[in-house]
Amino acid sequence: HTAYRRQRQMCIRDRSYLGLPECFSGSKVELLNYIQDKMKGRMSGWYSKFLSQAGKEIILKSVALTMPIHAMSCFRLPKTTCKNLTSAMSAFWWSSHEDKGKVHWLSWDKLCITKEWGGMGFKEIEIFNHALLAKQVWWILSSPTSLLSRFLKNRYFSEKEFLSVPLGSRPSFAWRSILYGRELLVKGLRHMVGDGKSLSVWSTPWLVDGDMMCIPLMKNILVDLNLRVSNPP
Repeated sequence: HTAYRRQRQMCIRDRSYLGLPECFSGSKVELLNYIQDKMKGRMSGWYSKFLSQAGKEIILKSVALTMPIHAMSCFRLPKTTCKNLTSAMSAFWWSSHEDKGKVHWLSWDKLCITKEWGGMGFKEIEIFNHALLAKQVWWILSSPTSLLSRFLKNRYFSEKEFLSVPLGSRPSFAWRSILYGRELLVKGLRHMVGDGKSLSVWSTPWLVDGDMMCIPLMKNILVDLNLRVSNPP
């Protein structure tokens, strides 16, 4: 019975939908290894072609970096997975043969610097992953009637605001990833006053000061923290 249950769990974990595993129980690194395997498999064919550095740059930017985009838009890749993908791309950039290593004259971090600053403009996997998740969060926030937004609201924040809802109990891997992207999005959000009913005068940054949002200057330590922008003076 135990062997049957273990085999059944393995079959469930091997299932995929739209290229992503249906079940994320267990090691996330092992479940997402298929991204690295797929990238390395594609690179094996590229090694057989004598490509210039310009050709490698185009392939890395237009093919290799786009392969994990779907997964990175849905889940936060583990640091080990990000490191393995970065290592595979770095090896392809510096090596001419798959089975022969070569000195990496610059770190991948420096190659990810924009060309204007002396780099090659490659994307850092971990930062790129964070940005894609923030974009997903923006879609949830700006499209509340979409199927994804309604599903998440019903499951995680039916009675709370999306931007303030906590992690909660027994969160899924996808929900953890979404809240990770929310951390980045919140840093760049600006509150529109509108009717002012949801904005706290003293705790919500709703005033524009150059490129930043700030709260009013408190001249008196005794203030009404429940005061809303919509309240009459």
